[in-house]
Amino acid sequence: RLLAPLVDHARLEPVWQTEAVLRTPESVVYDPRRGELYVSNFNLGFDPAATDPAQFTGFLSRLGLDGTILEREWVTPLKAPAGICLDGNTLWVAERGAVAQVDVARGAVVARIPLPDSDFLNDIVIAEDGSLYLTDTRTANPADSRIYRVAGGQVSVWAGAPDIRRANGLCRDGGRLIVGNSGDGLLKAIDLASKRIEPIAALGGGIQDGIRVTPAGELLVSHWEGKIFSVAPGGRGVEIADLKAAGQNA
Repeated sequence: RLLAPLVDHARLEPVWQTEAVLRTPESVVYDPRRGELYVSNFNLGFDPAATDPAQFTGFLSRLGLDGTILEREWVTPLKAPAGICLDGNTLWVAERGAVAQVDVARGAVVARIPLPDSDFLNDIVIAEDGSLYLTDTRTANPADSRIYRVAGGQVSVWAGAPDIRRANGLCRDGGRLIVGNSGDGLLKAIDLASKRIEPIAALGGGIQDGIRVTPAGELLVSHWEGKIFSVAPGGRGVEIADLKAAGQNA
């Protein structure tokens, strides 16, 4: 299921949930032009360490803003899609071994940029100059965790160990990237111009999976295990939801 939370300054409360037909929903993005949500279905049976290409199935779903599933298998097939970001009429999707370019109007993959040395591409964001940034959690070798930059079709390792450790969630906030580092439990900021890395908040053990910035400048950070935190601009983190008791992941 995909839960839609209502944000206030104290707690998050679900306002709707989808039917239980999605397959390991990993990321969601809002399309303001069409008033729809796009959801990546990881579809690996909760096995991120899978290596058999036959298991790399997945798809994107299209949802209404009330949780109605408009098209369950909207874009398919995709290789274990994780992070997604929207740029006009283009969706960029982090999948195993590549970035897929999806034409939203056609609902189809139109190109792929291979990242042959990647292990577990996870989240993806786009900068103002059109560059793409992706986390590579490197489940096979966490000490070699990376952030890639893709610009003009060229791929480079933009940041990495020791400051980046099991990088997962990624968000662009103006001229900086916000990165969830599950390896040391720290939420960190990387300046896009200087690459200077600074810690923002310590969120403890857990997989820092999703990151978003609210209009008030707060950061919403989800732990895959089921918790959601609000991090104030000064760096104070407060737990505002715990779905673990209900058997749900955030």
